[in-house]
Amino acid sequence: MTKRTRVTVMVAMLGALLTVGAAAQTQSTSYRDGRQNGCQHGRQYAGGAPAVDRNEGRFAAEVDYAAGWKAGLAECYEKYRRISRIGSGVGGR
Repeated sequence: MTKRTRVTVMVAMLGALLTVGAAAQTQSTSYRDGRQNGCQHGRQYAGGAPAVDRNEGRFAAEVDYAAGWKAGLAECYEKYRRISRIGSGVGGR
């Protein structure tokens, strides 16, 4: 990875972190809980550590929890899938 590519990646990651931080302040606790649990599953599906089980009761009863879970799953699956591909030498070296 070239220096320019590393700088671009770092700037993009910083922007994403700032965006997530700002969004997290406006989301409900239910959404944040769901997002965190969904993210754990996304990381697991991408080849990471096993995740806790999804809270089926909350998923069915709380719209915010379900929305957060789905968002966390999608975001973290893509994030950790890219990281594992880069680490294995597949991601554009």
